[in-house]
Amino acid sequence: MAILAFTGCCFTSSSLVHSDKSSASSIHHYSLSVLLRLDGQVDEAATELEKALKEDPDSVYLKTELVSLYAEKGELFKAVNLGEETLGLDPDNSDLHQIMGGVYLNIREYQKAIKEYKKTIELEPDNEIAHLYLATIYAEEKEYGKAEEIFIKLLKLDPDNIMAIYYYGKVLSEMQRFDAAAEMYQRAISTRPYFEAAVFDLAALYEKQGQWNMALEEYEAVFRADKSAESYANRLRMLEKAGYLR
Repeated sequence: MAILAFTGCCFTSSSLVHSDKSSASSIHHYSLSVLLRLDGQVDEAATELEKALKEDPDSVYLKTELVSLYAEKGELFKAVNLGEETLGLDPDNSDLHQIMGGVYLNIREYQKAIKEYKKTIELEPDNEIAHLYLATIYAEEKEYGKAEEIFIKLLKLDPDNIMAIYYYGKVLSEMQRFDAAAEMYQRAISTRPYFEAAVFDLAALYEKQGQWNMALEEYEAVFRADKSAESYANRLRMLEKAGYLR
């Protein structure tokens, strides 16, 4: 099962937490970093944050922010080194544990990623992102029972979490529980009509079971709504060529 792509930083604190010794220069560089990051200038934002950290080297907040910036710009081993150092100073930093989970996920250190996401959930039991990534890593490692357990917990937190519904469907399909998988895909589609991945996987599931007409209905529904959906048009042509269309 394809794993979710880590999409960058998950650190969302809204205010600067700095020591009493923070200088005006440190705050200035930090503020510039925030503005540059909002403008998409990640390299420049990291440079300004490094300057802020030189002025305030004891700031766990600045170090955490810099780890997330390193992760965002793809400097993952810098992120690992600074993140591990910072967790040594602040082992209950849930934001940083979540960021480090994403970093380890990107470098395919799945066991370390699992450890970080589990720690995040221990510190923040309602953290939906950590639950989602933890479940998908378990699925990637083919530990489907553990993945299912996490998805069930996540869907109790947020019954409408579209990615949890969809990926739970994929896990159920991998477990050969096809009826339950179909229910999850249908639930995802009812939550977000014409959710392409869910429709395609549901149709593929019907094909696997030889339910060609039901597969066709799924493909046609999306193609009617979006004539540019070339992947669906291609699949319809393949089914027609194979003689499966009614």
